[in-house]
Amino acid sequence: NGQSASTQTTFVSPNFGPIQVSFPEAASTPSGTAINVDVALGGTPVLIAAYNGMSAGDVIVITSNVSGDKNGQTLDYTSPTYTVQTSDVGHDVSIDIPEDKLMGVEADVGGAKLNVVASVTKGQATIDGKTSISIDTCGPGGC
Repeated sequence: NGQSASTQTTFVSPNFGPIQVSFPEAASTPSGTAINVDVALGGTPVLIAAYNGMSAGDVIVITSNVSGDKNGQTLDYTSPTYTVQTSDVGHDVSIDIPEDKLMGVEADVGGAKLNVVASVTKGQATIDGKTSISIDTCGPGGC
């Protein structure tokens, strides 16, 4: 009959991630960056960078703990879930770790670390971004 039909198909990119995590307020020290008393006061933001495949409805949760504290405390923390909004897409997302999950950390030999995992869930898929930073939140006079 000389007629043809065409169908247009749009493929959604399967790319999701990677998840990059940082501490925008970290203090500069001779050995790099760190969380100190001043940074920890009032809580410390964890920045989850905009990622490939970011969309409204994605769910972000951060967990943190401390390793290497002289007194053995770990200060385990899990944030409330954060659901990505349409206005967040393409932008970094900031989630705070509360002050009480950061203070009173005294570095043991070899230093103490704040270990953070940002888990981003999209449908059935979850990708983690991990980072660690030095932490010492005792004042000059000790804890």
